[in-house]
Amino acid sequence: MEQNMADISIQKNHSLDVNTLKERLQKVSAELEKKFGLKTDWSGNSCRLSGTGLKSAEVSFDAATVSIEITLGMLGKALKPTIEKQIHAEFDKVIS
Repeated sequence: MEQNMADISIQKNHSLDVNTLKERLQKVSAELEKKFGLKTDWSGNSCRLSGTGLKSAEVSFDAATVSIEITLGMLGKALKPTIEKQIHAEFDKVIS
């Protein structure tokens, strides 16, 4: 995904074991599927998300960082500040 096209781009450092981080991110993605009807597609250490309000979204991680790149649809753009705030809060919970 090209960074310059993303409406929301967040990267955070973490100190978790990669398997622990993936388990936690998979739980969050399952919650997003239930709560918002998003579809998730995991491949290795990245997950693509799709659904209403998203043009594209991808979460990826390695041994030191976790990041998300989101391109919002028209509905999502109106809620960008709220979405961005919630992502920061959720990432902080996942990596703590």
